[in-house]
Amino acid sequence: MSEVLVVGAGPTGLATGCLLRAAGVDVRVVDRRPELSGPEDSVLLWSATLGALGEIGVGPPVQLAGRAVHAARYVDRGRVLARVPLQGEHPHLQPVVLGRATLQRLLCERLAQLGVRVEWDTEALQIGTSGHGVSLVLDRRGHRAEAGAAYVVGCDGADSTVRGAAGVGWEDVGAAGDGDSAYAEIEARTRLDASTAHVFRSGGGVVMLLPTAAGTWSVVGYARDLQWGPRPGTAQLQALLDSCGAAGLVRARRVVSFVPGDGSRGVAATYRAGRLLLAGAAAHAHPSRGGEGLNLGLQDAHNLAWKLALVVRGAARDRLLDSYDAERRPVARAALRDTAAEERRVLAGESRMARWVRGSVPAQLRRDGELEHRLARAAVADADYTGSPLTTGSRLAGADHVPGRPFRVAPGVDAAAAVRGDGAITLVLVAGRDGPAATLPVLHAVADRHAPRVRALAVPGAPGTGARPAAGYVLGVRPDGHIGYRGPASDRGSLEAWLRDGVGLLPGRG
Repeated sequence: MSEVLVVGAGPTGLATGCLLRAAGVDVRVVDRRPELSGPEDSVLLWSATLGALGEIGVGPPVQLAGRAVHAARYVDRGRVLARVPLQGEHPHLQPVVLGRATLQRLLCERLAQLGVRVEWDTEALQIGTSGHGVSLVLDRRGHRAEAGAAYVVGCDGADSTVRGAAGVGWEDVGAAGDGDSAYAEIEARTRLDASTAHVFRSGGGVVMLLPTAAGTWSVVGYARDLQWGPRPGTAQLQALLDSCGAAGLVRARRVVSFVPGDGSRGVAATYRAGRLLLAGAAAHAHPSRGGEGLNLGLQDAHNLAWKLALVVRGAARDRLLDSYDAERRPVARAALRDTAAEERRVLAGESRMARWVRGSVPAQLRRDGELEHRLARAAVADADYTGSPLTTGSRLAGADHVPGRPFRVAPGVDAAAAVRGDGAITLVLVAGRDGPAATLPVLHAVADRHAPRVRALAVPGAPGTGARPAAGYVLGVRPDGHIGYRGPASDRGSLEAWLRDGVGLLPGRG
């Protein structure tokens, strides 16, 4: 019996397998497809996603194979609202456009390097759970065999077999507009900046154009009354571009590929049903193919894998897995609600009030610089887990680290020294003006009780400035890089309580 069985070898399933195996978990990955396959539609990979891919070990090849996007330009009815730089925390976190199939290939190769081969042409059937594990039947080309695992992660798409076996339904996230979505890749004649994502919006719809590594343009559109045939031509794509406000700026020359949107949207009612867990498209469905669902799925894997690794190795209590649903499901719900609201706004009527709001509010935001700030934050920001059951600690005077947000270090301190991607929690002492000498041995003593799942580290001062607060403080940095705990350096009791009661670590285990 394996420790974890991952059903589905798309990007989310492959990433989950890589992260689990790197943490020492015995993992199997199965997929009902006969071989690695899938559309080469281009997606924009966000900075937070690239951080997870870097931890997996495919960061450099992803950057090499993709096309960096340095800015996003927003145009509403012919008027430029903003051009927003999309610079992440580090150069290797610059958002990139990459083909989905290329990403799958890189992840599959990395999984093989870690010693796990995808079991293709293998379908999971008759999934059942007990207090001790999961039993199922694997069908490989008509030959059936019983199998078992401590946990099963369903990454098997919108028609997930695992979700069905768990009896988990879809949750309503609010109605969208009455338009349709579509994805295409085109060759085009245009003078648009090929290092920028361009978003055009008008009363007819909204379209995003992404430059691809192949020199083509990825088109993700949403508009009213799209009437597509089985093989739409350049005239239909041009009509979409024109109706969304890109008339005269982009001339479609050839349609390389086209996929109509199916309108699917929704969030699973829970991401966990006992020993069955859901991630990626099995947990949330998104109407467009611009990459939102893929990014969220890869971040699901990054959130889940370290928790699952601690639990299956006996280093943490099973209830740690409840935080996966508590942290990731609200992220997908918020993304889908925002998408639906934007679709309704795009197709809203031309009332006097609507024209005033669309005209004056963005203008005011533009003058204040807030619009650019909001758009850039949406493009490069990590998930915010400030409301998570794993997050504790209040803001301290002179401290820039916020519980629930990603950990950042002072200039000259390598972040990789704190978060190494090996599944361990790092206790970081941010030294006060008196230095770390008095507290660091205590921190090491706490870490030693949970070694090797916890380690201790000291850094000088606050991030970005190196300024030393009056008193030092301690951070509990999760394996996914988010801060779970912050408290005074002198408060060992609260730190121990967070590790024991918050994370659920078992001393001396794993």
